[in-house]
Formats: sequence, C-alpha cells, structure tokens
Amino acid sequence: MSEPRPTFCKACGAHIRWCVTESGKRIPVDWLPDARGNLVLHQPDEGGQMRAYHEANAPDRGATPLRYVAHFATCDDPGRFRKAKAAA
Repeated sequence: MSEPRPTFCKACGAHIRWCVTESGKRIPVDWLPDARGNLVLHQPDEGGQMRAYHEANAPDRGATPLRYVAHFATCDDPGRFRKAKAAA
C-alpha cells in the first residue's frame, strides 16, 4: 500500500490527509498518528480512498492499529471551513 502525500491545512498550515468517514463524508485528519486519537485509518486497496473509522468500528486488521486525530480538534482555526448549519 503506497502512502499518500500530505496536503496542508489552509487555515494553520499543518500536514493533513483527507479521508472518508463511515458515513461517506470527507474529513481532514492529522498526518501523524497520535495515541490520543480515536480514528483508525484503513485503505481497502491500492489506490483506494483512505477511510477513517471510529476506533470501535474499525475493520479487524490483526495488530493494534495506529490511531489518528481529526484535524478539527488540533487546528488553530477549525471554524474557518465548517459549513454553517441551516436554521430550523
């Protein structure tokens, strides 16, 4: 499995990777693993989209997987790119 190249957060400049959540939404994830994280990354096949699973829902991969943090939790300006919620 080839490692994707990092991209950079436009708000803070940190290295990030883009993944797809279990619900199919794109999510920025910090580039390096972090023991405090609750996301497990899984790339189903070569060239496939990297998926981010909550650690409780991660596919069984044998060994203890590395954990990652959603970049929203570590970004200096996480609200900059979040979409506004529609009024009810």
